[in-house]
Amino acid sequence: MPERDAVLATPRRRLTSKVSNPEKLRPWAQLASFSAAFLSVLGLSAAQYVSTPWILAVTAVLGVGIAAIPIFIRFTGLDVYTSKAEVDWLWDESLRSAEQSVEIVAGDLSWLRDTRQLHRVVAALVHKGCVVNVVCKPPKSHPVRRENISALLRAGASVRVLPDNHRPTPFSALLVLDRDNPTELSVCRLQTTECGGAFVDQYIGVSKSDNKSYWGKRELPSRDLAAVKTALALTKAYWECSAPVIVHEELSFDLHETQALALTALREVPIYRNFTSTDIRAAVVRIQDLYSWCIREDKLRSTDVLVDEMFRQGIKSFAPSLLFSNTSATILLPPIVEIHDEKVVVLDGTHRLWHLYRKDPDARATVLTVTAPAALPASPLPFSRLPHFRGQLDRRNDLRSYKPENWRSFTPMEKFLQKEGIKRLEQTYIAFPSPRHMDA
Repeated sequence: MPERDAVLATPRRRLTSKVSNPEKLRPWAQLASFSAAFLSVLGLSAAQYVSTPWILAVTAVLGVGIAAIPIFIRFTGLDVYTSKAEVDWLWDESLRSAEQSVEIVAGDLSWLRDTRQLHRVVAALVHKGCVVNVVCKPPKSHPVRRENISALLRAGASVRVLPDNHRPTPFSALLVLDRDNPTELSVCRLQTTECGGAFVDQYIGVSKSDNKSYWGKRELPSRDLAAVKTALALTKAYWECSAPVIVHEELSFDLHETQALALTALREVPIYRNFTSTDIRAAVVRIQDLYSWCIREDKLRSTDVLVDEMFRQGIKSFAPSLLFSNTSATILLPPIVEIHDEKVVVLDGTHRLWHLYRKDPDARATVLTVTAPAALPASPLPFSRLPHFRGQLDRRNDLRSYKPENWRSFTPMEKFLQKEGIKRLEQTYIAFPSPRHMDA
């Protein structure tokens, strides 16, 4: 597609530093180094047969040879870059050149927060069939990091997050391109220390105004593949020890919009099909005053992760939010309750409410109260006495006074909210719609 190719071929600013293109200087550096070494050996061999001036000349040649050794190492070994401008240029250049796959391990995804619009580059790579896998820190309460992860997911990349107790990585970012013929790029951002009134880096010796020194190293497949294969194995190990990311974005709904969406979703459930706007309203309740039937341990574990991550990302208690990850998306509504004989009974959202109740018995939560369309399917119990079940629930034996004809199945509502979540997510895809993981 012309638009995709234009994004991948966007002209980049060429650096004036020779370091930005060491390939052109490498043959000359090799020739100079070998020539200096040869002349040094020749001069030493002839020094015993000549007068003092020749010895001085030999010493000068030897000095040139020694001086050429760092140049030889610099331009024939690894590509090393020691400024932020050079590192940014190389990262940009490398990312755009990917053909098959991109493996990235990065902490805060800071390379997305600039004017280069690299999230559009990621979208273009995904659109042409390139697999983009990214491992980073969890979003937690960092809004910028959450926005970066959101941008990658909307671009079609697969994103995983490291566990909270994971040790810090020894690099700021690691990029490996094309598994079959890999090229590795590692970037470090080192804190400088103050020495004599000036900030000097401990390892590089480069003074920086922001007290940070950038160091980038590139391994090309034409050289020793050991470092490249090690980097590829490292990205795979990080990917396997990380977990799929879940991004929560609070929807900017007012009360009317929330009720309208909840009403449309509830009408997917047969027993609520004839509901109107007067049959649903929002309310704030004390969780300890609620009733329900039971707690399933397997569902509670997944709910704990969901609610903890939601609160860590700054979402208000059960506010309508969009949840999405690498493979799915849905809209999360507040819990749904009905009032029967002055008992407020939870029909949907029991495990989310129990998560809060377990931490604070006096906690309050926003719920959606709906008109009771029929009798309850079983006799409810107060939250303080809810039984816990480890396996699958047998309603006939585990619920008191069970009446199957009154059971509310919210599966149709959940499917509707998933479709709405995917629809809202597709409306915000970056540059190229319908990433592969949503086509399925």
